[in-house]
Amino acid sequence: PCPAEAKDYPPEMFQLTDVLCVNESEAQSMGGVDGLLAKGVGVCLITLGKDGCKVVTKDGQQHLPGVVVPAGKVVDTTGAGDAFTGAFALFKGKGLGDAAAAEAACKIAALTVQKKGTQSSYPTHAEAVEAGAWPSGA
Repeated sequence: PCPAEAKDYPPEMFQLTDVLCVNESEAQSMGGVDGLLAKGVGVCLITLGKDGCKVVTKDGQQHLPGVVVPAGKVVDTTGAGDAFTGAFALFKGKGLGDAAAAEAACKIAALTVQKKGTQSSYPTHAEAVEAGAWPSGA
């Protein structure tokens, strides 16, 4: 949801949301993770930049650490969150569970920060496989 600062989202939006992917400040501006789950969101993915992400459901939460990219290899972080979200959706569509899809999405996002640009930085399937970022079974 954009902008994150908007506070008047219709309640049914949350009730119809299977997966909500936001950063920490966006989650807070929408009532926090517990508030989002109480409103009916099924899964909250909280992106943490280089620190990975959290997968949060009514049954608990799991922190998935980020992939370490040496400082000298970080070129451009623009678009990493979008790459994460797209990769998560792709891997969920291929049958991976929430945590496995999020872990793979962290790896894809880590690849994107090593190139300039947004969409132009997204790895191809071959690049993701070669880098070990493509999960088996996907």
